[in-house]
Amino acid sequence: MRIALNIRGFNTCLILFMLLAIPLSEVKANELVTDLSTSEVAIQANFDGETVLLFGAFDTSRKNASPDIVVILRGPDEALKVRRKDKTFGLWVNTESLSVSSTPSYYAVAASRALADIASPEIRQEMGIGLDYVPTKLASTHEDTDLFLEGLIRNKQSRNLYSENPSGVKIIGNRLFRTEIALPPGVPMGIYEAKIILFDAGNVLSMQNNTIIVGIAGFEQFLHRLAHQLPILYGITGVLIAVFFGWIATVLFRRRS
Repeated sequence: MRIALNIRGFNTCLILFMLLAIPLSEVKANELVTDLSTSEVAIQANFDGETVLLFGAFDTSRKNASPDIVVILRGPDEALKVRRKDKTFGLWVNTESLSVSSTPSYYAVAASRALADIASPEIRQEMGIGLDYVPTKLASTHEDTDLFLEGLIRNKQSRNLYSENPSGVKIIGNRLFRTEIALPPGVPMGIYEAKIILFDAGNVLSMQNNTIIVGIAGFEQFLHRLAHQLPILYGITGVLIAVFFGWIATVLFRRRS
């Protein structure tokens, strides 16, 4: 318990140090200064998820301002097909489907309070803020499109790939902010966009973008590149490795006999 408390205390001190290290004197009115705890997330065989810290400083020109911060972390887009299952002769089988040409493979939004209290539906829809307005392009249409999209979001949420946290951003002293967003195991690889938006009275004052690269590292990265760039060599190497270990097993078995 003492070790856990010490680690938690160290993390708290580190976060405070990173926040205080931001030069507040350089933050101009209606401006954001932001940063990330990491710009790269390495996925290895034992990867069980990672938490990304986003923090920064801001200033508003209005004296009695009530600033809000919204943070969106969005993964690379993907094309997919949403299927509906119906019960036929006692079995659940895929029947109708909806083709989606583009939707975020990962989407997380954190805010300083409820999104409906920060911005109007029109602004949230235009900027793709919140699970109600996830940027999605359709390759086909269906009379139950809304139901298919609701099912898509539920499926993503069940795998922790879509999330919305209306109290995930902590504002400190009306000048600093911080939030933590979790990347679960099995998170898609690619370039992630972190968008931080400063609101005041429903209006966008400033916005900043940062990027995070999520990819395979170590020996797994070598195998991944080999499989995609030199598939023939990858296949030959796999066969040779299998033959080698098969030979080793045969020798050991003969010695025991």
